[in-house]
Amino acid sequence: MAGERWTVGTGKSHVPVDGPVVFSRPRLVRRLAEIDRRRLTMMTAAPGLGKTTLLAGWAGDQNCAWYTIGPDDRNPAVLARGLLEASRLRAPALDPDAISASSGSDALAVPVEGQGTLAADQIVGMLTERLVGGLTLVLDDAQELAESESSSRLLADVVRGGPSRLDIVLSSRTDPPFAVARLRAQGLAFDLSGSALRFSAAETAVLANRLPRGSLP
Repeated sequence: MAGERWTVGTGKSHVPVDGPVVFSRPRLVRRLAEIDRRRLTMMTAAPGLGKTTLLAGWAGDQNCAWYTIGPDDRNPAVLARGLLEASRLRAPALDPDAISASSGSDALAVPVEGQGTLAADQIVGMLTERLVGGLTLVLDDAQELAESESSSRLLADVVRGGPSRLDIVLSSRTDPPFAVARLRAQGLAFDLSGSALRFSAAETAVLANRLPRGSLP
């Protein structure tokens, strides 16, 4: 519900808590309001431009699921289970245990060929059958998947094959780890680049007034 602050889960499925200085950026929040019109929203920018801070502040007021991607998610079974664990906090009918149960007891430790495709099919099928209302899933630090073809393919399959009521926000320091040209051509992908995230002169002045004296170089 808008205006109500909440946090979800723990660890990687936890919306980051605001820092000591919270700065509202209405012009960017207005652009984020268009997320439900797209399948994929990509926020791509270098470190330090406020991607996570902006998304965390916005997601804390919305009915969003959150997942912070880490190096362990280069194993597609780990990624698949993590996506479902995060999504289940907003859509309880989803079952993360189905991933490891169908992939074998060692699935989360030793990735095998074809595992990502199988897991993606399971996620898409589960979302299609069990997702009743709309769901926005924010994925932070997506650049961690660049070195994993299997996990990148899994994420691509979920983005492309998921139901229309699923919206994914991808925050990354680098371009998405899969091709998005077709989604852009279909009007299903939206870009929020580093240039859009840079502070305007007016925003910089407001932020400087809110920071403790002497904290700026």
